[in-house]
Amino acid sequence: MSQKPEPDTGQVDYAAKIKDLEEKLLTFRIKRAEDSKKLQEMERIKIQNQQLLEFKKQILESRAELSKQLTQAKKEAEEAVAEKIRHAEEMKDLAETAEIATLDKEMAEEKYEQLLKEHETLKEKYEDISIDFELLKSEIDMQGEGVSNAYEVKQLQLQNARYNEAIIKLRDLLSADKVEIQGLQKDLKDSQNQLSELQRLKEKHEKDIASLEANVSELKEQIDDALGSQEMVEILTEKNLELEDKVKTLQEEIDDLEKIHEINEQLQEGARDTELELREELDLNRSKIAALLKKIEDNQEALANYESTIQKFRELVKQLRDENADLRKQGNLAQTQSQEQQVENIEFKMRFAESKAVAHAVEMDLRRLEITQFKIQIKLLSKFLPQSFFMPGGDHDAIQVLLFVVRVSEKCDIISRQMLEKFPIMEDEKLSASVGSDDIIKKTNEIQRQQSFTLRLLFLLSSIQTILSQYTDSLKSCSIELYLKIASLYPELKTHEKVIDGCIELLKKDRLDETVSLDNVEKALNYFVSLYNLHLADNKVNNCRDLLSNFVLIMKSGVDVSLVDVAMIDKCLSPNAEGRERIDMLKTYLGDIQEFSKKIKRRLIADNNTINLSPILENEVRDCIIQMFKAVGALYTIRKTIVEATTVASTEADEIILFQGFQEIDAMITQTGGFKFLEVSLNGIMSVCSQLSTGLQQGDFEGEVKRSENVDEDRLDPLEARAQYVTDQSGKLSEYKIKLESKENEINELKKALKLKISETSEMQIRKDLAEKKLLSATKSSNEKVGKLQAELDEHRDMTRRREREYEETLNHYQADIEALESERNELKEKVKILSKRTIFEGLTKSVTSLNTAPRHDTSPSSSLSPLESSYMQSISALRNALKIVKDENIRLKCRLEEKKLRIDNVKFNSALSRTKPLWYLKVTGKLIGNIDDGSGGDKMKKLYIKERNLLNKIENFRHEARMKLINQKLFDPSKSLRDQIVEEQIEKRKLQTDYDKLSGEIIGFVTEKKSALLY
Repeated sequence: MSQKPEPDTGQVDYAAKIKDLEEKLLTFRIKRAEDSKKLQEMERIKIQNQQLLEFKKQILESRAELSKQLTQAKKEAEEAVAEKIRHAEEMKDLAETAEIATLDKEMAEEKYEQLLKEHETLKEKYEDISIDFELLKSEIDMQGEGVSNAYEVKQLQLQNARYNEAIIKLRDLLSADKVEIQGLQKDLKDSQNQLSELQRLKEKHEKDIASLEANVSELKEQIDDALGSQEMVEILTEKNLELEDKVKTLQEEIDDLEKIHEINEQLQEGARDTELELREELDLNRSKIAALLKKIEDNQEALANYESTIQKFRELVKQLRDENADLRKQGNLAQTQSQEQQVENIEFKMRFAESKAVAHAVEMDLRRLEITQFKIQIKLLSKFLPQSFFMPGGDHDAIQVLLFVVRVSEKCDIISRQMLEKFPIMEDEKLSASVGSDDIIKKTNEIQRQQSFTLRLLFLLSSIQTILSQYTDSLKSCSIELYLKIASLYPELKTHEKVIDGCIELLKKDRLDETVSLDNVEKALNYFVSLYNLHLADNKVNNCRDLLSNFVLIMKSGVDVSLVDVAMIDKCLSPNAEGRERIDMLKTYLGDIQEFSKKIKRRLIADNNTINLSPILENEVRDCIIQMFKAVGALYTIRKTIVEATTVASTEADEIILFQGFQEIDAMITQTGGFKFLEVSLNGIMSVCSQLSTGLQQGDFEGEVKRSENVDEDRLDPLEARAQYVTDQSGKLSEYKIKLESKENEINELKKALKLKISETSEMQIRKDLAEKKLLSATKSSNEKVGKLQAELDEHRDMTRRREREYEETLNHYQADIEALESERNELKEKVKILSKRTIFEGLTKSVTSLNTAPRHDTSPSSSLSPLESSYMQSISALRNALKIVKDENIRLKCRLEEKKLRIDNVKFNSALSRTKPLWYLKVTGKLIGNIDDGSGGDKMKKLYIKERNLLNKIENFRHEARMKLINQKLFDPSKSLRDQIVEEQIEKRKLQTDYDKLSGEIIGFVTEKKSALLY
């Protein structure tokens, strides 16, 4: 039969409460909206008040500055006016002086022009008179002294004296005029400079006056503004006072509204929490109801089955009763048949159990076989890996660290589940109700000790799981160096794993209870935390959701442990003990943390978006985990010391003695920091929990920018990076092996070639000895030839030096002759010039006199020359001929000098050729007799020999041409210039010299090459 579930009265009450709270919430929202409008008005009035105060300060400051500027501007204006008056007077004086100077300048210029005109006219008259005077003088000279008239002479003398006096006066006037003009020009320049300076000063003063006038106008405007602003300030001060009164009244209203707002928020939070709790309870109740309905249906089905089976059994009983009579008759047979049937049923069950056991055993054997196969496979694969892979702190240890983290976390999870099944956690109220102070002091209540031990163990295990999850997160994004550094710490990590293994062994033996010490587990946790803070704390958190879920787990387990310890401490205190509010404060802190943790957990479950925390908030979350661990440890030590102290005091007095206040407790727990440390730590944890709860509720952590730009977000997993590196190295090793094999083959070939070279070097050594003997004989003969050639060269040098001295002496003699001739030529040129001037002047005078005396007679060029002129012309022609002869002699001497230089150069060149020609050929032919035509060495020597022959032929032809010119005395071509011919000869000689140097260098290189080849 199915029955409908009756409505729960508690749900009806909750629904009524929810409706009342919703109505209150609506009223509070309406009030809150009105309060927000009033707050906005108050904020606007505050802003206006601040602006008015700032404006008042600015106006006062600007007024003070303007008063200062006004006084300064008045002084500057007075000074400017005085300067303007003085400047105007100076300008008037300068204008008058400039006008006077311009007038003087114009008068001086007019006077200077008049004097210049008079000077020109007098100069023309002087020229006419000088011409007449010369004509008269020439006539007197031509006609004789007796012919001249005495009267004319006197007249001319008087005229000449007058002219002289006039000339002297004119000269004095001109000099005076020049001096006066120079003085006037200097005065004019000075006045112009003064005028320019005064104009510049005038412009500057005008600009200053304009700027000062503008400043004065601005200051006037500012004064007007200041007077208006003063009135405005007075009005604003009155308004400000009124506004201050309004602000006070509004501030009081704001305080009241804020209090109401706080109450409203508390009520809203309480309503939200109760709503969420009620929803959770509704969900649980619904799930329970669904489960119960399902159970009812199952039960109904079971009842129907049972009824059908009962009916069948009843029918069967009837049949059995009917058959019972028959069976009694056949008692023995029936007994035997029933025994056989029972045996068959027992055998069937045994066979079924055996088949199950066999299947389980087969499955276990297959699992063992797979495990052994995997182990053998790992061993075989490890043989293919290099020894560097298994070195301490290498890649093998790094993989072991990753497996260690997962393994230890799973072990902790197994211990936690088994402990929860073994010792289920009771609620705080039930636990505190079931435990009394007598039980705590006498240690008679096992439930309390088991609950405390279980909660503390769960807290430590959850802390280990949290820190190991941070290990996995950090090891996925850390650097390779840090990854290998953590790998080197694997032996130390493995030692701490033994603590967890010990707990598992105790759990297997059912000995993991409150009698076991958890100090080793705490030490392992401290080691993991210190290792993380030392190496991995600076890495980024990739999954903030896991961090927050671990944070919630730690907070929940820590709060559970702490509440048990606080309850036990509370039981150890007397009811009238001083400072019990501290315990209440700790309970409220722990309760708030528990509530916030629940909210965070609900938000994490409800919202599946990615969560990104800032680095500061991540560090705060980590610090909260550490602070919770410290607070739990401190509460544990406090509870332990208080319980021990109460037990000792109670046993000594044979009665229960409780603490009367916190002074005794603070004196006993100074090492842990006491209740102040607990209050500070729990307050900080509560603030971070509230910050996280509000942030998740408002969605502040969605899409937030994480980390700085220096962190490489695309960093690979270090395990993948190392695997890629190892595979690349293995590929490179195979390439290096191939290269090594090829190098070994090359080395074998080189060894074979070396053996051949050694045999060849032995043969070459023999040849070298023979060649050295030949070389010694050749060097002896060549040294003898060199000595002979050196002697000949010294003789030639002595001869050339003697000839050079002779040439220098002759050149000096010729140079002295040339200089004497040059001086004579210059003297003759001067005489010719003087004579030519005289003849020209005499000819002019004669022509003038002849024109004056006999204008009717015809004049011919032949009759115009006098005997004196003809004698001068003859001497000029003789001098020209002598000069030509001297030039020809000079050219001839220069040609002889160049010819001697050519001879000296040819001698030097021929001596150098005769010294170097045969040496290389003798050396090479001395070493390579019989081998000239074999190989590349013979061909090269032939080419060098041919080049040498050609060059020697060119040199011989050049020398032959020079000899023929000397013999024929035709050193130079008269059709070309002497300088061009000398330059061409010098170029040809240099060309031959460079060809000779180049060929000698090639021959020397060839000889040294052949010599080194023979030596080695």
